[in-house]
Amino acid sequence: MDDRKLVEDLYSITRPWFVSRITLSPDNLRLDAYPEHEENCRWQCPVCSKEYCISDHVKEGILRDLDSGIYQVYIHARIPG
Repeated sequence: MDDRKLVEDLYSITRPWFVSRITLSPDNLRLDAYPEHEENCRWQCPVCSKEYCISDHVKEGILRDLDSGIYQVYIHARIPG
């Protein structure tokens, strides 16, 4: 199984999101995952319910998730804003 697919399955990352890359640092016992969304996908506005293309994102945030085995897990993402 592809490492990115494994991380998507573990963290329930589904379309239009996908894990573009992961880095595993055995020396630091750290796993970093980088989810992104597909290009040109449409999102529903939470206020008016219309669908729009995303053209802006907030600054990348880093979420420290629960450990996976002995590895510390960090999720890096730019959320549409």
